[in-house]
Amino acid sequence: MLIINWVIKTVNLLCALALAAVFLCSHFPPESLPYISVAGLLAPFLIIVNVLFALFWVIRLKPFALYSILALVVGWGQLGYAFALGGGEKVSQADTLRIVSYNVHAFSYKSKETGESPAEKIVREVARYAPDVVCFQEYARGKCDMSAYRYSYVQPHGWYCDAVFSKYPIVGTGNLDFPRTQNNAVYADIRLPGGRMVRVYSVHLQSLGISADEVNELTSLSSDQLKDRAKGLLGRLNTGFVRQQSQVEALRASIDASPYPCIVAGDFNNTPFSYAFLTIAGDDLTDAFSQAGFGFGRTFRAIKLYPLRIDFILADEQTFRPAKFSTLRSDASDHNGITALLTLVSADQEDKTASEDDKP
Repeated sequence: MLIINWVIKTVNLLCALALAAVFLCSHFPPESLPYISVAGLLAPFLIIVNVLFALFWVIRLKPFALYSILALVVGWGQLGYAFALGGGEKVSQADTLRIVSYNVHAFSYKSKETGESPAEKIVREVARYAPDVVCFQEYARGKCDMSAYRYSYVQPHGWYCDAVFSKYPIVGTGNLDFPRTQNNAVYADIRLPGGRMVRVYSVHLQSLGISADEVNELTSLSSDQLKDRAKGLLGRLNTGFVRQQSQVEALRASIDASPYPCIVAGDFNNTPFSYAFLTIAGDDLTDAFSQAGFGFGRTFRAIKLYPLRIDFILADEQTFRPAKFSTLRSDASDHNGITALLTLVSADQEDKTASEDDKP
């Protein structure tokens, strides 16, 4: 019994230290902490384990609960990124903006349920929410009918593109052209009803070069095979995260230079517990899922049995309040689409909030 208690305490301590390290390391660029940033992928698992450990010790009235409690406190501000409890704002339909973001995998996934083309299925799924703005990643030109949207901007080069479709006028566009990669980010400056302007980004950060089949096969490998495979996967993950660093820094600079409030939507190929996510969000963008979603918000459906959320809708917190958030669950892509209903803050309230933030 003493040995079992010792093992439990040791595992608990290691899990608590690992979680605290994940929270702390997410604030440092991957180049300065090679390989350590990869641990952010384990954050949902480590949070669940530490919550269970804390409950286990609290029920037994043991002080060892402090291991996990302290680790959770270290990342208190980030816990809502792992599991959302709903909420959101009251909705006045006249003052809202509905946005959908979807990595459509070039419309190449054949539906196992109905046999219909992935393009048809995705367009139908998106239409159910009647969004005002649609952001696609890995968009293949000419493969789907988006004629319901009068205005659009598609990345000007490449086969797999980022795209923004809008019911409202697009008066300015641009793209960031990340170097040495097909991944990219584009933006469209959109004039909303009433004349207010917003800049919407469709973002696809550096892909990690790892297929879902590779990850799902890990459980069937021998120990030697697992060791070799894990080493290769770790190297590719680290390379991808290092490349993402320069991409998110360029994106953040573009957001800071924008003359309009911003919405950033897309496939970040990283979790909320990462330098990439925290850099993009900064101090001014709020995560629509953590404010108005529910559950784990899994978006990368190709990896089974793990709540990996790598697709996001972030909105300027002084201009928008997330009212609703939903996941578009279908087999039309390796990602789930996501949608957020954003309530526009009145111009007077926005000015008041800004003036309060400027106070010393």
